Amino acid sequence: MKILISTIFQDAGEATRALRMAGIIRRYAPVDKPVDIAFVSRGGGFNQLAEDSGFRIISAKPHITHANFHDEFHTAFGDLIGDLQVAKALLQGEIEVYKHESPDVIVNGFFPVSTIARRMACSSAIGISFLPLPLVRRFTQEVTRFPEESALSRLPEGIQGAIMRHIPTKAKCANPALRHRTLARAAHELGYSEKLDNIFDMLSSRCYLINDYSIFYGADSYGENVVFTGPLIPQTTESSISDPCVLKALSLSNHRKKVFCSLGSVGSKELLQEIVAMLNSPQGLDLGGVIRVPKETCDLAEAKRMLHNRHIYMTDSFLPARHLCRQVDAVVCHGGQGTLQTAIQGGAPVIGVAMQPEQEINLQHLADFGAAIKISRRHWNAVNIGKAVDRVLSEPGFRIQSRKLELIAENTDTEKIIGTRFWKVAGDPKRV
Repeated sequence: MKILISTIFQDAGEATRALRMAGIIRRYAPVDKPVDIAFVSRGGGFNQLAEDSGFRIISAKPHITHANFHDEFHTAFGDLIGDLQVAKALLQGEIEVYKHESPDVIVNGFFPVSTIARRMACSSAIGISFLPLPLVRRFTQEVTRFPEESALSRLPEGIQGAIMRHIPTKAKCANPALRHRTLARAAHELGYSEKLDNIFDMLSSRCYLINDYSIFYGADSYGENVVFTGPLIPQTTESSISDPCVLKALSLSNHRKKVFCSLGSVGSKELLQEIVAMLNSPQGLDLGGVIRVPKETCDLAEAKRMLHNRHIYMTDSFLPARHLCRQVDAVVCHGGQGTLQTAIQGGAPVIGVAMQPEQEINLQHLADFGAAIKISRRHWNAVNIGKAVDRVLSEPGFRIQSRKLELIAENTDTEKIIGTRFWKVAGDPKRV
């Protein structure tokens, strides 16, 4: 059986989830069904890792040269791909690969180019999506708040929820954030005739493997083709924290409350500066901990010059986040799914800021559960961060709810859920 996996392989989160997915598919494959698993890639640092793991790499056009794929795609609000010629080139490149390879199964991440190209080039292939959110029409009923880009997001949350409950599903699906019109136009200009009104149409698949916990959703109402698997966090061989500077910052001899701060590769220097300003304040000087500063966010030397709290260690190196989260009292971060899920597995409450609609939803789930405080970008400043940190550290409910989520994580066998469902669909599609 030939299986192609296609996603934005330049994005660290998408690439690591895709690699974990490939490993699970291979481990759970029936003994009588040899599999050929390959990744569709347009370049990037994860090709070698995939090949080292025993998977083929199929090069697709166009090659992506920017370190940040958003620049290459001309990403804008409501448009993953904002340039028509780029969208057409990506679709044509994907179609060429599918026609040449004739796969039995195409597995895609959040990459609607893949699902559209599958229907255009090899409609007989089984489509299976692994996604951070259940991106089907039913999902619109889960959204109870307006995105930050909307002026209505300034209304009290209760009023926002009341308004959202009275908006028909059809109208919600017309939300500009869901339209991706440039990609739809590219597909139609290349000959695709079916409707592509929104991201739900574009990502249409036989099965959806949602890499989140079912407790955050009305899971039973989604139907059998939507499966909540738990997180696809990459496995690591590192069993503990080895960096002596990190160990010193988290040492039990340091009786201060401790925080772990990380804005990921999508953070900005401005957001980081507000965290540092809080840690430099009289309140922050009573805290210890660790800040991870990715190179994409800020130069480490520059970031260190901002920081005057000697109890905080700052690094741009990889950190074993799950182990680290178990040793701190709170996590200050963006709303990326991987970051939040490692905080959940570490039992740590969160103070977070969202960079995009998906992250707003991720953070809101934790906030509604009582394990996080979400701060909007327009309110993300040292004073508000400090107030949120004080609440999380002083009110035991946040830690109690975080521990509940940690137990849920411990009892979720993500590999078994994915492996069993994948081969139920791919191995005997007539039963589905």
